[in-house]
Amino acid sequence: MKRTALTCVLLAAGALNAQEKAPAKVKFLDPRTEGTPVQAPVDPTVRINLQYAGQMMFGLMVPPNKMLSTGPSLRTQFRIDDRLVFPNVAIRQALPPGPGGVARDGTMVPFSHDTLSITQTIEIVPSQTRGADGRRQRDAVLVKYHVENKGDAERKVGVRMRMDTMCGHNDGALFAAPNFPDRILDGVELKGDKLPDYVQILERPDLKNPGLVGHFALKMRGGLIGPDRFLCTWHGANDMGWEVQVRQAQGDSDAVIYWEPRTIPAKGSATFAFGYGVGLATMPEAIGRVRVNLTGSFEPGETFAIEAMVEDPAPGQSLTLELPPGMTRLEGREIQPVPAFSETSPASLVRWRGRVTKAGEYPIRIRSSTGIAITRTVVVEAN
Repeated sequence: MKRTALTCVLLAAGALNAQEKAPAKVKFLDPRTEGTPVQAPVDPTVRINLQYAGQMMFGLMVPPNKMLSTGPSLRTQFRIDDRLVFPNVAIRQALPPGPGGVARDGTMVPFSHDTLSITQTIEIVPSQTRGADGRRQRDAVLVKYHVENKGDAERKVGVRMRMDTMCGHNDGALFAAPNFPDRILDGVELKGDKLPDYVQILERPDLKNPGLVGHFALKMRGGLIGPDRFLCTWHGANDMGWEVQVRQAQGDSDAVIYWEPRTIPAKGSATFAFGYGVGLATMPEAIGRVRVNLTGSFEPGETFAIEAMVEDPAPGQSLTLELPPGMTRLEGREIQPVPAFSETSPASLVRWRGRVTKAGEYPIRIRSSTGIAITRTVVVEAN
């Protein structure tokens, strides 16, 4: 009997220890953003000219006389439910004002096909190029294809843009990309994990002395769908309906951008986009935008990490971490400068480490010098 009683006591103690060591319940509330972001300084001078030719065809020129395309040769084609559709439309409209009534430079082209409404917008935007005074230069365009399915059945829509290249005065301009260092790209297809954030077009096929350089921005944010493929090919490469042959340029090059067909649900929409210009095009509303990720363990006594990703950092931007009582900052200064933009990493990372001392509800706030604050609330419930 004594042995049995002792066994019961030990089992009870073990159960109590297991209960004491049961993991806490942790849940994360939706992020909350407060404040109005400070606008990044932008030079109002327009440094790129848009040439529109109808049917969603356009070209770009750098004043006074340098070209980023062979005239209005950026040509759009759609693949809708496995049928090729060309936007035979001549009507275009001025862009409506942006947030706060700010005027926008560019054009808007509406097109209808069955139950689909497709609008192309070409907007002159600031790039990541900065002048001597630190202001962003308006030397690029952001091109969007907004597709609305107004019908009661789903549709499949893809987009292709083919361009007869010209960079400066070279009709056979070749390409470069950050994930292919020390290499000139000629007769290649970039897709999957080989598709970079951007592709450069070079007036001269010399990475050390390229002359005029243009940038195709391929990785989009803010709900915009970036391209799936980028072709560096020959202007004379066969166009087999949707697919274009991949051939070496032979002194006359083309660029081809693909968004593979995607399902657009009934009453749904999608926006395909890319940027092109001298500098790497930005989305003005995304400059300095902060996204916060929380990783690690929020068990009392354990260590967690706070990672703030800043898209296209504003000049001199800094982040301040505010932790509530019950949380302790272990690593990282309270106020940290955001690393400046780098072509190899257009998003900058700021990191802290901390610890929860007890169960509770904890609003973690990160304040940006651009005028906004992001709050991520963590609820730690002891078992």
